[in-house]
Amino acid sequence: MSAQLHPDSERLLILRTLYIDWKAGWKGVKRIEVMLLGAPQHQLDLLIDAGLIREHGDRLFITASGVAYAETFDKEFCHA
Repeated sequence: MSAQLHPDSERLLILRTLYIDWKAGWKGVKRIEVMLLGAPQHQLDLLIDAGLIREHGDRLFITASGVAYAETFDKEFCHA
């Protein structure tokens, strides 16, 4: 399903934020913090439904599929 989900600036913002968290030890990022960065609720829900991120309590985490998606579509950021 995620292969059909085209990257856009809002999705990449969310995935970059959670990718940084994953690289730093994968503690999760509070949903409200991601939304304060400018991520709309519908994009969070879309990424959760696509299996690229998951929610546990009030925190969001990137999944293995999300890491692969980010590293594929955001190469400059992920491989810097």
